[in-house]
Amino acid sequence: AYKGTAHAQQDISWWYGSAKVFQKISAMESEAQKLIRAKEVDKKLLGKKSRNRSVGMVGGIIGFAALGLFGIIVIYRRKKRN
Repeated sequence: AYKGTAHAQQDISWWYGSAKVFQKISAMESEAQKLIRAKEVDKKLLGKKSRNRSVGMVGGIIGFAALGLFGIIVIYRRKKRN
């Protein structure tokens, strides 16, 4: 569209260039509508329950356990060297 306008070619700027831009915009809008609908369906299926909290808590517990285990291994190896 830009080159067609810059070269004063109305066919390219208004038909070939703009049509492709409008097609892409239309495709993006329809994809956005699909995503909005999918989000609404997820809200209805899951209700007000949120799985993100429980996943975060479990991940935190596993992370702290792994960190503690790593610390114990490091302390054990230092004692073993001495």
